[in-house]
Formats: sequence, C-alpha cells, structure tokens
Amino acid sequence: KEIENNLGSGNQVVLMGNDSSNRSKDNSPFGPSNHYVLATGMDGNKIQINDPEQNAPRVYNKNKILNNT
Repeated sequence: KEIENNLGSGNQVVLMGNDSSNRSKDNSPFGPSNHYVLATGMDGNKIQINDPEQNAPRVYNKNKILNNT
C-alpha cells in the first residue's frame, strides 16, 4: 500500500523483485534473479516502469509488479 500511496502522490519508487515463473519482459520486468527497476507512476491498475534492460518505459499490471516486489 505504501508503494501505491507514493506513486499516487507523484513520487518515484525504486523496486527490487523477482518472478521465478516469468521468462518474458512482456509480462513483468522481473525474472528469476533479483532485478531493480524504477516505478515512475501509476494509473488505475497499471504501473509505469523504467527498466535499465529496456530502451523505453513500459506499463505493467499493478498486481504482477507488487506481488513480486
């Protein structure tokens, strides 16, 4: 909830997460190893993520990100 409150207030949040079942950046920026990303905003059920492994920001499902952070 704290992450959502910060993003809703316009603050950026550094997140570290992993998702052992994910093999694609299409679903989540997190893979089987720990990985840091920057959450820059939230719109409803979506979180905008700046990922150092991507060329541009991406938008992901809020639950997919927060459940693996």
